[in-house]
Amino acid sequence: MGTSGNRPGFKIFSINTTVRNPNRNEKFLIAFKGFDGRIFTEEVFHSYLTRLVADGIYRFTRMQEGVRFKLEEGIELTGSEVEQLIRDNPQACGLNGRVMTQFRALKDQGFLMIEPVRHGLNKISITKLGWDLIGNEEYSTDVYCKAMIGMHANNPSRPANYNKARPFLNVLFVIDEVNKLWRALGRDNTGIAKHEFGAFVLSMKDCDYKKAAEEIIKYRKKFNFRINQKYLENYCYNELGLIPGKFDNITDEYPDDVFRKFEMTGLLTKRGRSTYTMYDFSSYNIEKVKSILVKYKDYSFKEFRNQTEYYRFLENIHLPWQESLDIRIEIAKRKASQLGVVIEDYSDIIAVEEYLDNEFYTNVLTQAIEEAEFNSLRKELMILSGRINSRSMYSDIDEPLRLEYVLALILGKSYGKVGLISNIIYNENGYPLHHAPSRRADLIYRYLNMSFIMEPTMLTSPTEMMTRETTGVREHYLTERARSNDDCMGMVISPFVSSRVASFFRYYADDQNENIIPVSIDAFVDMIDKSPRISAFKNQFDEYLRNLIQSTPEAYTDVVNSIKPSL
Repeated sequence: MGTSGNRPGFKIFSINTTVRNPNRNEKFLIAFKGFDGRIFTEEVFHSYLTRLVADGIYRFTRMQEGVRFKLEEGIELTGSEVEQLIRDNPQACGLNGRVMTQFRALKDQGFLMIEPVRHGLNKISITKLGWDLIGNEEYSTDVYCKAMIGMHANNPSRPANYNKARPFLNVLFVIDEVNKLWRALGRDNTGIAKHEFGAFVLSMKDCDYKKAAEEIIKYRKKFNFRINQKYLENYCYNELGLIPGKFDNITDEYPDDVFRKFEMTGLLTKRGRSTYTMYDFSSYNIEKVKSILVKYKDYSFKEFRNQTEYYRFLENIHLPWQESLDIRIEIAKRKASQLGVVIEDYSDIIAVEEYLDNEFYTNVLTQAIEEAEFNSLRKELMILSGRINSRSMYSDIDEPLRLEYVLALILGKSYGKVGLISNIIYNENGYPLHHAPSRRADLIYRYLNMSFIMEPTMLTSPTEMMTRETTGVREHYLTERARSNDDCMGMVISPFVSSRVASFFRYYADDQNENIIPVSIDAFVDMIDKSPRISAFKNQFDEYLRNLIQSTPEAYTDVVNSIKPSL
């Protein structure tokens, strides 16, 4: 939270930075489902911590072998074992405090409600927006749009922040106004710089976006896009009277973290990097942005009597394209024009939207594949498998989404982009924002009469794998097999393959003639190494499938888990 922390007053707006990657929000919420509405005593905290560790969401550095084995096998830890983990992995704020900061990050975004009850205890519940996010009843980008449009800096869940501002609407209207003023001066570049976002937008004590835009233009006339610490600190701390903090909070940490959450709406994008990072409207979703600018042209700060009223306000936000079919069709027409595709009939708007989005994601992924380097992608996979201990060049992407993304890149790099279908939600830079919706396979690669269904996961617990992965991959496999007469093959790709998971797929391969195999990430890398063409990759698949059927599950997993591709 920075040096201003929970101190009451006007301050640079921030969202609790504990969960920096918003694509991790769903994982925390899914793990929380069994604890929804409970009062968090010490015992409940420990149970939830155990759940996070079992799901691979929270990782302890020091862990006894017996505890590690139980977690890998999905066996519940005893209270004393949890206590030992806590003692072996001390944290400055305590692990309970660490969990509470994660809860507060979700609360700040509108997905959890924390209600004080008695003696310092809190009742914590998933909000409707939180349930919508993990229920896949709406596009995740729409859920984030509602949460961010409704967000108020000062609200009953954050009384220590005095800013009477609506940060997300502020940034949309400031960018729009700055673009108009800047063009009037004969300048072409659009958007606002990261330090401008921090100093002039996140600092806003109200919703006067025109004043903020004028301050940005005034600053640019003096310093162009350079960072002037003296000017920015004087503006924030002396002119506005905000609580002083680290300069980095203005120019880097808070802008970067808040933008990550705002970007999940799909309405904003960033260009450049480091000092020259610019935040601007998504050209692909520009009609959505325009519809919000029209609907909220008279937006203002609202007062709420309690948390329940505030969260009810958030969940009842109505997006323009959900209210009006005409707006929805106009958005689709603009996207079709940008993509250069012709749509004759817009009567099935859902099918049209899915088609256009898939075209867009394919285009940006294609560009990312062309820019990627094969050996770097190979290294990334081995970082995820644990074979290489090194910092990932995609470290700002959460591991499960990163695995899905890197697999898409390396498949396209190895065998061409034509048959690749990645159902990740991408931004305009070809970076992943969100996992594939649950109703779709993560990755499909089609070539001639062959189809490969690939379901990557970072789960290693057999219990979690059996509960959350096996049924899904079978459904996607059977759907793809029924789609055509292709030779269909399914793969579950994870850091480690357990005998229980191998036994599950062995049964269906032997009894139902279903061609699905579990392989380790390292084994997948080895398959790529030995397969310069997709036909050779299929031969590798067939060999693993024969091994799965003809061996015991234990023998199969011994082989798969022992494979170590060259570094």
